[in-house]
Amino acid sequence: MISITIANNDNQDLFVQVWDANQPGSPQVLSSRINQGGTQPLQVQEDSNGNGNINWAAVAANATPGQVPNTGQVTPANGDTVNVSTWQQ
Repeated sequence: MISITIANNDNQDLFVQVWDANQPGSPQVLSSRINQGGTQPLQVQEDSNGNGNINWAAVAANATPGQVPNTGQVTPANGDTVNVSTWQQ
């Protein structure tokens, strides 16, 4: 397992979900509110190169039901910070 940090890089509180694509079935490993400017430590499975492979989705905490989240896919290394937001970075 490697340690990464999920960081809210938005100007509002977010609901964030993260899935670990290196694990069979890509289980959800985070489903949490992260306050503006806040962070959430997380451990994910590393691949043969020592990197993670995660998919994430973020939506504003005050979003209306059915609002489509912003999504991303990242291959972080141990100790990396993954910035999430409701806009494309």
